[in-house]
Amino acid sequence: MQDAIDEFQKMTNEPELQNCIFMLLANKQDLPNALSKREIAEKFNIRAVKQTLYVEAVTATTGDGLAESFDWLATQLRARKQSRWDKTKENLFKYTSYIRCTTEPQEQITE
Repeated sequence: MQDAIDEFQKMTNEPELQNCIFMLLANKQDLPNALSKREIAEKFNIRAVKQTLYVEAVTATTGDGLAESFDWLATQLRARKQSRWDKTKENLFKYTSYIRCTTEPQEQITE
């Protein structure tokens, strides 16, 4: 467990991963001594994480919790894709407006 926590902390502190989405899946919830998702969240100190993060209790053998987890991930990715597209359209509009403004014949100044 400590190795996973250490690796998670390294990843969330990497500058290249500051805009990433993280999903912690607390697997093996069917076992009697499994940590709850709240306990996992505390151990991984998720309150200190700045990135978008989701924690879910899952049981891989039965699939419990997996659909909810991947639905959340798909929603996050769609929202980011839409946001990126909106920014691209905005930048494209600015660029094409600039081209329109600069392609007009320029008045020459004579002295």
